[in-house]
Amino acid sequence: MEQATTMTLEAVAPTPDYTTMAQLAVNIITLMPVFDGNPGDLEEWLTAAAQAGAHLEAIDQSLPNAIRTSIYGVLLRRLSPAVRADCSIEITTDLACVTRKLKEKYRGFRRPAERTVKLLRMRRADGESPSDFAHRADQALRLVKQRIQAGTDALAIGYEVRFLEKLVKEAVQMELPDKLRGHVRTLDKNAFFEAVLAKIDEEEDIYHAS
Repeated sequence: MEQATTMTLEAVAPTPDYTTMAQLAVNIITLMPVFDGNPGDLEEWLTAAAQAGAHLEAIDQSLPNAIRTSIYGVLLRRLSPAVRADCSIEITTDLACVTRKLKEKYRGFRRPAERTVKLLRMRRADGESPSDFAHRADQALRLVKQRIQAGTDALAIGYEVRFLEKLVKEAVQMELPDKLRGHVRTLDKNAFFEAVLAKIDEEEDIYHAS
């Protein structure tokens, strides 16, 4: 997480009283850390934002709308551009909405055991093509492996990565059409999903050509 930086509110208030109150709020906000998307830093940011929000609420009714919007703009710049883009966060004075979006996006990482269980139980959805299912399984496995490497998934850490990969690959194999299942068992295990997708594409090309 980035270090807090100093920032001032430039000429947004029509009177000295408003300027003083607005600058005090900005000074509090600029002490906040910048949240860059690391799930482990989310709670710290939310706590700081709640404290800043409480101060803003205390003076909110005394501020013109333009000043209030400017101050919340400063607050939202304590989120990295990537985080704002990922969560579709634009300039707003609704801190509760911002908090909800951040929790939905990043707090899911705090329930890794549930996600790992879902990964191990993956099945092809109705109407989902073998190719789409293989893509989805590949992305889910990559996410769990990232959490293993980051040490944030207590359940997944209990598995060796290779064993976890084996379970997911077996699940993928079972969800493939019979004519592909035998071929997949012979594929290069070091590039499993790439090989699965290539084999599926090959079979689909043969099917469409016939």
